[in-house]
Amino acid sequence: MIFAEVPVDEAEGLILAHAVRTPDRLVRKGAVLGPDDLAALKQAGMGKISAVRLEPGDMGENAAAEMVAASLAGKGLDVSTAHTGRSNIHARIQGVCEIDRAAIDTLNRSDTGVLVSTIPPYEVVGPGQAVATVKVIPYAVDEAAVRQLCADLAPMTVHAFRPFRACLIMTDVAGVKDTLAGKAMSVIASRLETHGSSLQWHVHVPHRRDDVAKAIETMKAQGAELILIHGGASASDRADVVPSAIETATGHLDVFGIPVDPGNLLASGSVAGVPVIGLPGCARSPRLNGVDLILPRILTGMDISADTLLGLGVGGLLSDIPERPQPR
Repeated sequence: MIFAEVPVDEAEGLILAHAVRTPDRLVRKGAVLGPDDLAALKQAGMGKISAVRLEPGDMGENAAAEMVAASLAGKGLDVSTAHTGRSNIHARIQGVCEIDRAAIDTLNRSDTGVLVSTIPPYEVVGPGQAVATVKVIPYAVDEAAVRQLCADLAPMTVHAFRPFRACLIMTDVAGVKDTLAGKAMSVIASRLETHGSSLQWHVHVPHRRDDVAKAIETMKAQGAELILIHGGASASDRADVVPSAIETATGHLDVFGIPVDPGNLLASGSVAGVPVIGLPGCARSPRLNGVDLILPRILTGMDISADTLLGLGVGGLLSDIPERPQPR
């Protein structure tokens, strides 16, 4: 691509680099100059203009933007028609948007003139929501370089929510107000419903390991696809009531304690393939907390292994909640 100042008489077919307003029209930047445009420029007394001449192997900004956007738009995403070197990517469905941060960083550092901006990875998105924009900075870029760039890209994906039949096991502790339990159940049910799932069962049991373990086994036998446990007292060790109950119920405890605050005291495991989550105390608050980072992934069938959960530390410092007695 050649960017230069050229005589108006020699500019037919070139791309106008900067908008020019004449007495009777606005010739916009990026316009491919035709005879009428040149006549208007001459009438306005212009002898030279800044313009772009494409060379063999060049690809126009709109074609390049659409090609990159199409390569990035995986399952659940749509691409808009490019305009002024920009093509947007929108969610087609509700779900969790998975983005390969390393792939986007590599693209933006490629020095091809193509840049991509996205929402943060693993955000919940809805139909029509913009999740990324591709912007080609110059009026044209090297086609071979763009094609190679596209070949190396990892597509973004929206993982759709699927309905889970969930249960909530709540443990009773002497001295804890019933209103707190009611609030917790209401907030947790609302979180599930927001993502298309439902709270099919809820049970109260004493705050003892064997009682919680038996409830887990009972709910699994009744067909629960997700088991949530809200303890009347927060767990403070893997050997505490809720974490140990998961293991007692012939289950596997993947992790106790995650680098998300509020939400540190979350336990995650499974029983015969059914996810079992020991909820932190902040789960009864409707404000953003660690549960909001993990529950959507569960409800789309995404990975919640220990490696994944322990990788939430960067960005895991969330807002305070009223229940926390001391500010950070």
